[in-house]
Amino acid sequence: MQSLKALTRWAVKQSWDVPPVKANVFNGILMEQLFIKPPFQIERVTLGANYLIPSHCHPNVDSWEFALAGRGLAQIGHREFIIDAGRQNRPVFIPRGLWHGGQLYEAGGVWLSIQQWSVNIKSLMENWITRDTARAPFSSKLDASQYAAL
Repeated sequence: MQSLKALTRWAVKQSWDVPPVKANVFNGILMEQLFIKPPFQIERVTLGANYLIPSHCHPNVDSWEFALAGRGLAQIGHREFIIDAGRQNRPVFIPRGLWHGGQLYEAGGVWLSIQQWSVNIKSLMENWITRDTARAPFSSKLDASQYAAL
């Protein structure tokens, strides 16, 4: 793939019911790496019911987020969106450095995180900053200041 947008267009058309290349659990969040080809990566992220993702940013990662299952509220920059995988569902762009977070509703949720890294990292969690600390292993909200259709 030559661009993050091209990878995202391809990814949202695929069936991602596949075993992961690698899986990690962080604070109850299952992060499964499905595709790795630096500087690109696709992760399937699974969260439980009513999970709160505190406000955070990734200073070296641009991503498109695409809901596969569940409903929730996403805060992206200063905007809020209801995310519902069962309704008109479009990828949400989160540029590096943009604060974001959110909360899943009672059924929890699953989404694809389609990423382009500007530095060599092994996991998105290595590039995670919260407002409370300079760096944190995990805690934040889903923020996407740009809600753009592909």
